[in-house]
Amino acid sequence: NLAIALSEESKRVLLLDGDFRKPALYKIFGFDSDEIYDFGEVLNGKQDAGNLIYKLPDTDLRMMLNTVAYPDSTEMLAQGLLKRVIDYLKQNLDYIIIDSSPMALVADTEEMLDMADAAILVVKQHMSSVRDINDAIDVLNRREMKLLGCVFNDVGGEQFSMGHGYGG
Repeated sequence: NLAIALSEESKRVLLLDGDFRKPALYKIFGFDSDEIYDFGEVLNGKQDAGNLIYKLPDTDLRMMLNTVAYPDSTEMLAQGLLKRVIDYLKQNLDYIIIDSSPMALVADTEEMLDMADAAILVVKQHMSSVRDINDAIDVLNRREMKLLGCVFNDVGGEQFSMGHGYGG
C-alpha cells in the first residue's frame, strides 16, 4: 500500500519482493508465475537482468518480483549483486521499497539492511511476540538503522469495538 500511495503522488517507486523464501507479491498483484522473469534467478546467475522490472497496470508503480523459493537465499544475497542493483536503481528512482522476510525467521532481512536507508517494522497481530519485536528493534539499533515506525497489521475489528468504553 505504501508503494502504491507513493506512486500515486508522482514518485518513481520500485517495490522489490525481497522475501526469497516465500515470495508472494506476484500473487497479491495478480501476476501469473509463468509471466514473471524471476529476480532470484538473476541473483543466482542463471538469467541476465533484462526485462526484470514490471509495471503494475494503470499505475506508475514498478516491481521486481520472485515466484520461486530459494532455501539458500542468505548465501545468494551475500554475493553482493542485489546491493549493486539497488545502488544502480537508486540513481533513477525516488523510493525503493523492499518487502523482506520476517527478521525473526531468517537472516536474509539482516543481510538487506546494508542496502536500506531506513526501515519500517511490520508486526502482524497474533503472530509477532513482544520478544521478537524487541529483538528486531535491537538489531536495527545495533546496525544504526533509522526506524521510521511500525505498522500493526491483520488486526481484527472486534477488539476495537466502540461499545465498551476506554480500556475495556
